[in-house]
Amino acid sequence: MLFRSLLINVLDSLVWNNPGIVYVFLGKKAQEFMDLIPENNCKIAVSHPASAGYSGSKWDYDDLFNKVNKCLEAQSKSKIIW
Repeated sequence: MLFRSLLINVLDSLVWNNPGIVYVFLGKKAQEFMDLIPENNCKIAVSHPASAGYSGSKWDYDDLFNKVNKCLEAQSKSKIIW
């Protein structure tokens, strides 16, 4: 799979060249790549918003935006104003 190889290379480059990134994995397919990110990085996994759209329910974002900001603050970085 060309896309999978490309994504693995991009993630590898990000991990080693850009420390401090907050990684957000939306949905089960994306979460399959979580193991490529070392544990010393901030990783957040939530359901994909499209799954709520398909079922007609509200997206359970599991406080995603606050979790991202907590990761940023832990690294003494500015919070995002969503």
